[in-house]
Amino acid sequence: MDGAPFGRYRLVELLGRGGMGEVWKAFDTATQRVVAVKVLPAHLAADPVFEQRFRHEAFAAAGLTNPHVVPIHNFGEIEGRLYVDMRLIEGQDLEHLLAGGPLEPERAVKIIAQIASALHAAHRIGLVHRDVKPSNILVAEDDFSYLIDFGIARATGDTKLTATGNVVGTWPYMAPERFTTGKTDTRADVYALTCVLYECLTSSRPFPGDSVEQQIAGHLTTPPPRPSISRPEVTPELDAVIAAGMAKDPDERYGTTVELAQAASKAITDPGVTTQPAQPHSAPTAAGPAPSASTAVASTAQAGQAWAPTRARPAEQVDPPASPTQAGPPAATTQAGPPEHVKKAWAPTHSAPAAHDEQAHAPTQARRADSVGPAETPPPGDSSDQSPDDDGSLPWWRRTAIVVPISVVLIIAAAATILTVISDDGGDRRVAQPPDAPLDGTFAVEFGSPTKPNGEPYQNAQGGNEKWVIRSACPAGGCVASATKVNGSLTTTSTLVLDEIDGRWEAVNAKQGTCQGAEPAELWEAFSLQSQADGSLEGEYVIRSTNGSCASNQPVTFTRTGAPEGGASVTDPASQPARVASPAQSLHGRYQEVDTYVDGNRSAEVSFDIQTYCLRTGQKCLSYWLNPNDVKVLVFEENAWQLTNTSTDSQCKNGAPAHREISLNYPLPQPPQDPITLLTGRGHYTVTGGCPFNSDFESRVQRTGD
Repeated sequence: MDGAPFGRYRLVELLGRGGMGEVWKAFDTATQRVVAVKVLPAHLAADPVFEQRFRHEAFAAAGLTNPHVVPIHNFGEIEGRLYVDMRLIEGQDLEHLLAGGPLEPERAVKIIAQIASALHAAHRIGLVHRDVKPSNILVAEDDFSYLIDFGIARATGDTKLTATGNVVGTWPYMAPERFTTGKTDTRADVYALTCVLYECLTSSRPFPGDSVEQQIAGHLTTPPPRPSISRPEVTPELDAVIAAGMAKDPDERYGTTVELAQAASKAITDPGVTTQPAQPHSAPTAAGPAPSASTAVASTAQAGQAWAPTRARPAEQVDPPASPTQAGPPAATTQAGPPEHVKKAWAPTHSAPAAHDEQAHAPTQARRADSVGPAETPPPGDSSDQSPDDDGSLPWWRRTAIVVPISVVLIIAAAATILTVISDDGGDRRVAQPPDAPLDGTFAVEFGSPTKPNGEPYQNAQGGNEKWVIRSACPAGGCVASATKVNGSLTTTSTLVLDEIDGRWEAVNAKQGTCQGAEPAELWEAFSLQSQADGSLEGEYVIRSTNGSCASNQPVTFTRTGAPEGGASVTDPASQPARVASPAQSLHGRYQEVDTYVDGNRSAEVSFDIQTYCLRTGQKCLSYWLNPNDVKVLVFEENAWQLTNTSTDSQCKNGAPAHREISLNYPLPQPPQDPITLLTGRGHYTVTGGCPFNSDFESRVQRTGD
């Protein structure tokens, strides 16, 4: 693909330009995909404070795996310019959608609930968006919605304030406290999202007037508007939701965006029942401003990448328990492999294709990974840059927030940023550390709807409910907990051992089983949970299998309902052997694989996002390798990784039947590394049938990022 060279990228088309850089449609030559690349001005890379914050926030934003948050592929510095590599997405921003008139309440709440899920994920890892507005919400096919522009362009407010005396913000959606105290926390996002909900219901902004003064006065002095005044079909219950979400006092709002979405949903499904915040919510204030990198857009076919297995909990309601025979998502919605009509034989990519060769693919694939990530179809798009007049007729990627002199603001003590780290000295809030009391109790466990490892939702898939009893102890070696399932059948295991590691409770289990009618395989289940101030646990439940037939991620919440039930048999946690950390756990992040065949005529190059799950004995681990089109599963034992999904029947490019056999081995690098930066190994690839091939190959896997 033609375009101006920029490191490994070809800059194909300028999508937007603003004070904080340019957004390009680009071709990534390393991964062979079209992406969105934001290139920041050169002077920012020369600012060591900015660069440090940029990398810190880019790393944090890249860890957001919620399906309604646009993922980051890569970030760094090229030719003295900081950049962020993100994904393109098809869709229409909510502002353009509302230009056609208000939405039906059910549709409005559906969109808001998805954005609430995205914000909740960000809030749980200490990030505040600070610029929630319709033009930063992208609505794709079937109203699948994304929160975009986590905002490098407005994540440098302190630097901009010092340099120019300007504040960046979007006045119709800014919470009152931003003008009176200058402090911003997660409740400001609750306020802004409520403003967007009002606009969805009425197609009008909450407060009239085009001037900054009118907007500030509205936020500070005018009571929250009632959508039912302009739309009689809107219920009084929704009026009450708007009033609570836009309360002048942050403590009187919903404590989380999830609560807001749940209240709005209940106002529609249970008219006559008013859902108000249960109690005043005090949230932490934001720390100093810090730039983020999440400013591009994604393919509608791909809602996310496989990142860390600690996805923040989405806001969707938990559904009834799944079938007891399921290890993963329901069979009707989850395919073990690609449909027969799309299956193809795999062949290595190479520089000189032979006549019998198939399409270029990574050579170490035993099956197509369509069920994990569909092909990318990215159009131009980025929301981070726009013309200053915020012209509604412009494409969504060309609009930005309003920039005004600081003298207009009544009182703003801190520069406005979109993405901020929540400070450690906040008040009544959820904490990252386990509670002081032992993790003992009976817990109601709620599983959200499963997604594929790349974040794409399974159609019609449901969550479920279980009950677990947990006992814990904290010997000198660290805290450990034993858990026994009392009822429920969503998980395959009935007992767990959880270890407290870096502020999270982690558990990994492996056992033989089947999934979606596939051949028996080893099923791996992993929990990664964070203790909350109220004694609950929130995090993610992950399923993987050695044959690749099972792969799902589910948000999960453990809510303490009382003391441990006396009838439950729970192993004494103090008797558990100490956890042994495996060196394989260091294989995580983004890697570039290059395979070279001994025939000298073939090579293959492909990128993977790798996550590794290890049993607490340290003797065995499963590494899951994922990119938008491929998946590989390797098991680590006896100081080496072995490919597990090694055999498949498929078709040659010419339609002839073929059978694939692949072997691949990577020894553990010495000396130990964390993270592992380079794996080298050897394999053998055989194709029989209509397109025969037989060769050894050498494989080199280089770490390229987190």
